[in-house]
Amino acid sequence: MRIKDLQVRKQRYLAGAEMLRTLILQCMDTRGEKAISSPELTLGITTRSPDVVVTDEAAVPSRFFTPQPPKLDKKALKDAVLTDGEVIDGVSLGNGKISLTIRRK
Repeated sequence: MRIKDLQVRKQRYLAGAEMLRTLILQCMDTRGEKAISSPELTLGITTRSPDVVVTDEAAVPSRFFTPQPPKLDKKALKDAVLTDGEVIDGVSLGNGKISLTIRRK
């Protein structure tokens, strides 16, 4: 019973931390700040490359699947679309994300 109570408490703390992280990221993005430094930590916003969104897996060429068992090789697919500029049926680009980086000193 005690373990379950502690697990619920842990999830509550993790959810609160994620909510704070999202709030800080939104505030920094709204203000146009890329980094905030203090003696204890540094907060920074980085822009990530767009993700590949597979809309129709059956339309993707077989070279992007790894054999036995068939599994979509998203890294090769992302490289082909982003690096080589290849247009592949069943694949589109999602929006790039921004993320918050926290470094402790």
